[in-house]
Amino acid sequence: MLITNTAYSKDIVKMNFINHIPVAGQIKGFAHLLCGDDEEGIKCLKQANRSSFVAGGAIVGSVFGLPGACGGAAIGGTTMDCIHSVACDTSEGTIRAGDRILRDIEKGRNPTRSSLNLGVYVAADAFSGYGTYRGLPTRGGIRIHPL
Repeated sequence: MLITNTAYSKDIVKMNFINHIPVAGQIKGFAHLLCGDDEEGIKCLKQANRSSFVAGGAIVGSVFGLPGACGGAAIGGTTMDCIHSVACDTSEGTIRAGDRILRDIEKGRNPTRSSLNLGVYVAADAFSGYGTYRGLPTRGGIRIHPL
């Protein structure tokens, strides 16, 4: 069956959950770039690269147990947000949330909503670190670290 240019086929092609899977998201991003869809390609690459940094931070941090994996994942996500923000000259992810907190304070507004937004970013990354840590293989009840 050939997928034609319909609204349904566009939804299938834009399966956004793949963007967040390391390697698969990068392949999808490069495919979009090769087909001339630069906007979607860059979006895929940003999301896949961030997920790669979160997972990498969790693996490195897992040497220090579960708290290290959660903290490493959060640091990995923030690091990638910094790289994207500098490379694209825009605020991304946790950096954007931090900018919103500062903007709220400068304008005399209550920064609670912006602070919660930042907290959600960090908590989601930490939860990914938890999942990565729990996914590490064990031998005799002891986690085997890839490092």
